[in-house]
Order: sequence, then C-alpha cells, then structure tokens
Amino acid sequence: MSIIAAKKTEKSLQNYNYDLLFYAGIVSLGLSYLSLLYQQPFNIDGILYLKTAAIFIEKGLPAAITTYAWPFYSMLIAWISLLSTLSLENSAFLLDALLIAINVIAFIVLVKELGGSRQTQYWAALVILIYPYLYHDQINILRDFGYYAFALVSLIFFIRFLRQLQWRYALAWNITLVLATLFRIEGAILLGLAPLAVFMLCKQNFMHRVWYFLQLNTINIIILLAVFLWQLKKATLSTHNAGRLAELITMFHSGISLLTSNLDLKNNLLKSQILNPLSADQSFYFLLGGLVSMLLVTIINTITLLYGLLSYYGFRYKLLLQEHAATIAVVTYIIINLIIVGVFLGQTFFLSGRYAELLCLLFMLAAPFTIDHFFVQKSKWPFAIIALWLVATAINCFGQFGTSKTYVLQAGHWITQNTSLQARVYSNDPQLAYYSHHPGTEYPQDFVSKDDIIKDLHALNLARYDYIAVIVGRNDNTTADKISALLAVKPLQSFSNNRGDKALIYKLH
Repeated sequence: MSIIAAKKTEKSLQNYNYDLLFYAGIVSLGLSYLSLLYQQPFNIDGILYLKTAAIFIEKGLPAAITTYAWPFYSMLIAWISLLSTLSLENSAFLLDALLIAINVIAFIVLVKELGGSRQTQYWAALVILIYPYLYHDQINILRDFGYYAFALVSLIFFIRFLRQLQWRYALAWNITLVLATLFRIEGAILLGLAPLAVFMLCKQNFMHRVWYFLQLNTINIIILLAVFLWQLKKATLSTHNAGRLAELITMFHSGISLLTSNLDLKNNLLKSQILNPLSADQSFYFLLGGLVSMLLVTIINTITLLYGLLSYYGFRYKLLLQEHAATIAVVTYIIINLIIVGVFLGQTFFLSGRYAELLCLLFMLAAPFTIDHFFVQKSKWPFAIIALWLVATAINCFGQFGTSKTYVLQAGHWITQNTSLQARVYSNDPQLAYYSHHPGTEYPQDFVSKDDIIKDLHALNLARYDYIAVIVGRNDNTTADKISALLAVKPLQSFSNNRGDKALIYKLH
C-alpha cells in the first residue's frame, strides 16, 4: 500500500462514534449488574481464584502461586478489593463487568477498523450487547473475560500495525497480548505465531518484513533475554517456580506428540472395539469426522445459530473491508485460534464453549455487516426475519430459563446467619461449602472423590463436625432418607428448586 493510500485509509477509519462506545460500555456494565440479580452461585473454579486472591493478600505472590500457578487474575481481584474495600467476591464481579465492557467496546472498534460505517457500528453494539454467552457467564468468576478482552484489543493494534507499520502499534500489540496471556496461557501461542503474518505483506521486501517481525516481537525478545539471564544466574530453570510457564514449555515440546499418540490410541480402539473388520481401515476418517463434528457443534452452540449464519454470509459475500492488512490480521487470528482449539480437542477429546469463545467473537465480526447489508438494501423479508431472531436472542440473553440454583445460596446463607463462626460444616458440594463460610471442607483438595455421599459419610469422622450440608439431586429419591438414617437425625433445614434438587442441612451436636 502506498503512503497516500495508507493515509486515505487511515482518514476513512478515524470517524469513530465515541458516544456509542461510551454508552455501549455503560449499558454493558448495567447488564452485568442485572445478570447478578438472578442470584445464582458462581462457578466452582471461581472459588479457587478467590482463595488465591485471599492468600495473595495475606502471604504474598509466592504463596499465591503455590495455590494457583497463574495468579494474575486473582491478583487483580485482590488489588480491587484492597482499593475499594469491597469483598473479594464483589471485587471479582466488578472486574468481570469491566472486562466484559472492554470486550463490547473492542468489538465495536474492530467492526469500525474493518470498514464499518457509523450505522454498522450501532448494529455491532446491538450484536455484542445481546450476545447470550457473555451475560450468561457474568454470574461466574472467569479469567477468560480478560483473555477475550485483551486479545480483541490486541487485534485492533495488529490491524493498525500491518496497515501503517509503526512502532507504537507494534508495542501496543505486544503489551495487550502479554496482558491476555496473563489471563490465559493460550495467549502466548498468539504472541508466538501472529507475527509471522508480516511475511504475507507482499509489497514489502524480505528484509523489511524481517524488521517488522522483530518489531512485533520486541517484548517477547526482552522476556526471553530476561529468562535466559535468570537461567544463567540460577544455573537451571526451576519449573516448580515458573508457574504455568512450565506448562507452556511442555505444550511446545510435547504438545504434538501428545496429540498424535492420543489420536493413535483412539484410532486403535475404534478398530478393535467398535468398527467391524470390513470398515477398520476407515477408522481414522471416522475419528476425524467425530472430532470435526464436536468442533462445529461447540462453535454453533457458542456463537448461536443466528450469529453463525450472519457471520458466514458476511464473510462469504465479502461485506467487510477488503483491505490487505485487515484481512491478513483477522484471518491470522482465526487460523491460530482454530489451531489452538483443534489441538486441545485432539489432545483431550473434550471442548467447552469457553475454549472456542475467542474464535466465535472473531467470526462474529462479520455479523453486523450482514445486518446492515439487508437493512440498506431494504430486503424486507430477510431483514424482518433477522429482526425477529434478534429479539428472540435478546430474550434468551436476558431471560433465565435454565435450572435455578438459588437454593444453594439460600442454604449457605442460612448456615452463615444461624450458626456460630466456629462450627465445622461438612459438605459434598464446593459451592455450598463456600457460601456457608465455615471451616470443614476446602476446595479443591476435599472434593477430589466425592461421588457417593453415603459412602463418604460412612468414611467420615462425624465427631469432628457440627453440621452436615449436602446437595441431593432430583433423581436421588432415597438418598435423603438414607442420610437421615445414617446420621440418626432429620434435616434441620431444607431448600429446593422447582425441579426437586435439594440442599439439606443436618445438625449433629
């Protein structure tokens, strides 16, 4: 791209709707607050993050790392709590709300960077603000929000660097992606692979591309030099003290071998135990088809069918800005995230929506362009269908139609309010144990093998506990009676939802 063309492109992309960005951020914070009013227990991993934050406040970073090896998210929670005097739990919710707001703003800015008009930016705000995944998970305490947020912000700077080839954008990209990595280790893969995109800048000679590659790796090089010097000082690098950096090293050294060995294992199982001799030679294709199906189903469930179709249409008919730099940047991020998700799926044969979420957000960048296309073209019926579907998506986003677990909070709060602080409480559920705020059980070490509550209670020294608080599922019709018979007492309190799940509290002494 010539200097004149670059300046024209830059000028055409400067017309940001700052009022929209501000109000979208405010609306995002408001929606995050509303989602918390539903009063559901947060995710189990959140307990570990809060525990790490508490240990960081009390004992410092080394102790926090021994509790959880990648503690940056927990440290942020701790700092917010210290500065605001909020509880660690509320500090985590505040942090997540801010990170989600960054996601929203970054998404709108990216749509602008990809050629979106002011009107398209409004569609982008609507698309991201009613995206069910973000706000359904607002009730949880997730470090993933920080990873998504700073990865999207890094893409903004990556596009600008490939477009203008300026130091400031290279450094900004490096810094924001380092921040993303501090939330999730997968960010390091983007850090390592994304700079290779500069070699696709066909109008630059090879030595210039090498120089741009080094610019994008400025902080990476500094970090590597620091680690190298530390190794020289310490003689050997202690993986025990390296936190999840050791996991990253293992990922690079043995990730492919783990992938291939796992695929070979599953392939041999298919041949020997599932397929007949006539189809055994097709086992690998059977296996590959299953993995691809798992990937597609996870992506569709995460992005939603509406956004998936809108995004496909936008990319298929090239509704986004067809500019070399922007196209390279977005395609690079999508390919790297496909690699990350695909390798993880091949290694574990498991994939949750959280792992595919950044990939889905990247695909979703095309959705506002499709909506605007049908709106501008005055395509009456397609736009009417999209509008109705958007309304349904908004209802799904803000409505709560799943199984309520408010009874877990009610049981935990009852224990907190009606028992002495010294009372020891045994629980078979980490969420109920957390909300009771009493000694007796600790996550995660005390919940490794809690599969059979009756068996666990038989093995328990009941004399050590004052209360037993258990969760009994809707299908466990006889479990409550068995517990009462074993403890020789009836439940002191019972809390349940409308589907029959129960939290039972027994007083032993």
